[in-house]
Amino acid sequence: AFTTTLYTGNDGAQTVNTGIDNTGKSFVWIKQTTASRDHMLYDTIRGTNNFISSNRVNEQGVSNPKGLTEFTSTGFTLEGNSDTNKAGEGQVAWNFRAAPGFMDIQTWVGSDTPDLRTHNHNLGTAPAFYITKNCSVNNQWTCYHKDLGVDSYITLNNADTATPAGATVWGSTDTTFSTNASITGDGAGNTFVAYLFADTPGTIKCGKFPSSETTTVDLGFEPGWLMTKTTDQNGEWYMFDATRGFATSSGATGERLSADTNAIEYSQTGLWIESSSPTVLRTDLNFSTANCIYVAIAANATAG
Repeated sequence: AFTTTLYTGNDGAQTVNTGIDNTGKSFVWIKQTTASRDHMLYDTIRGTNNFISSNRVNEQGVSNPKGLTEFTSTGFTLEGNSDTNKAGEGQVAWNFRAAPGFMDIQTWVGSDTPDLRTHNHNLGTAPAFYITKNCSVNNQWTCYHKDLGVDSYITLNNADTATPAGATVWGSTDTTFSTNASITGDGAGNTFVAYLFADTPGTIKCGKFPSSETTTVDLGFEPGWLMTKTTDQNGEWYMFDATRGFATSSGATGERLSADTNAIEYSQTGLWIESSSPTVLRTDLNFSTANCIYVAIAANATAG
């Protein structure tokens, strides 16, 4: 299940109703849209007020003043943290609830093993995209995407291209996923988190497209959220959602944030959802010879 919610900060106690039951396994990704503040990611496994920021390599921090203070059956509550609840500033909250065929969260403790480590998951299908972070030390956010393969990785916290690892560093099956200490920094006693996403028709789609020319991608559903990244040329992790607004034609603008920077919302051209065919993504970003990976979530992915 997934929703996008917009709210305005108030520097104090605030209840944010996202329509998602967060009393089970879920995570909330918050970004201030009108000021340059860090991305703040919270999940029910690591607990309230414990954040990691997608635009930084930093270890897990504790919000002070407090940030997200409670996961509720209808959303979450906040206190007066400047990153999540600054008075008068616009905020977006992307709320993901774990469900088979959609999203899962897994954590583990490092063992200083230099080889591939295998972990269980509850997606019920092979993960198509997953993000990993060492929460105990400063370290890159490393990502697997099915269209990059098991021997390449890409980092969420910067605009770098995908990196060939020269060895198998990932694994993805219907019941397990694998990580490699050579890129995740699997130090003994370190705690790790992974956010895993499926590729399920009608709900979520992970894929790739060339961006060197006008490209058409039939997602199979009307998207509610989209993240895309160039893989063979430097470029930011673009994030769009239907609530803030996709562009609907060539030359029109959609409201974009970038997962790897703290920048404010930007009106982006070159990527749009056809108004006459709302399941069709089109781009003319023209990143030279670059290719892009993407993750798209259906606008009606509120069940499950």
